[in-house]
Amino acid sequence: MANEFAPRSYEELLDEMTDGFQAISGYSPKEAGDLYVRLCLLAQELSSLHEKLDFAGRMLFPDTAQGEYLDRHAQTRGLVRKEA
Repeated sequence: MANEFAPRSYEELLDEMTDGFQAISGYSPKEAGDLYVRLCLLAQELSSLHEKLDFAGRMLFPDTAQGEYLDRHAQTRGLVRKEA
């Protein structure tokens, strides 16, 4: 298994969910069916959430933060960015 904290792609999540559904139910959802559409929507939302959590995790610490988030870390320590 890859890094459990790495963002998961839509395709990875959808594959995992359809495989899990098939393992439990014994059949796979039809691509035009209501259940498959719901799984697609859920996979998209989860993928988006993974990306947002990854971004938040990177901006949480000064050594990985960038831009405005790095400026905010500096402000908490009484530092300001030097002019170019």
